[in-house]
Amino acid sequence: MLTGAAAACALTTLVIWRWISETAPATGKDVATGPRAMLRGYLAVGRDRLFLRQLTAAALIAAVEMQIGYYIAVRLADEFPRQTLATIGSWAPAVDGVAILGILRAVNAALVVAPGPGSEEPPRPGVRADPALRRDRRVHRRLHGLGRQQRRLGADRRRRAADPR
Repeated sequence: MLTGAAAACALTTLVIWRWISETAPATGKDVATGPRAMLRGYLAVGRDRLFLRQLTAAALIAAVEMQIGYYIAVRLADEFPRQTLATIGSWAPAVDGVAILGILRAVNAALVVAPGPGSEEPPRPGVRADPALRRDRRVHRRLHGLGRQQRRLGADRRRRAADPR
């Protein structure tokens, strides 16, 4: 099995190396490297409050998910008494802690896979986006507008420098 995984990794590496080309645009300017550039990058990410909230939520979810296999499983197996879930006629399924853990995992998987509310149809044209998306679009436009202004100023400076008047 390990040999098969190693072969699959080698094949994937070969395919990527041979048939997939680089898509990053080649720029003529030097890319900043070193600890200071790395720190500036982390500070830029750290200023994004929405990203930090999503990162915190993901970390908390991951922490709870990891506990299912350890603390919750042991506690359910040790302390959950055998119980009858429901009685339907002569059928009365009984579960213990291990079976309840299986039910919890199945319900969790169903909730993860199940589509969320509003995912049945795509958004209609003309429907207003939520405020966070509108804010992101405004920031995007503002940043691109600044880029255009800087390019125009640079072009004006170059024109003035080239004009001998």
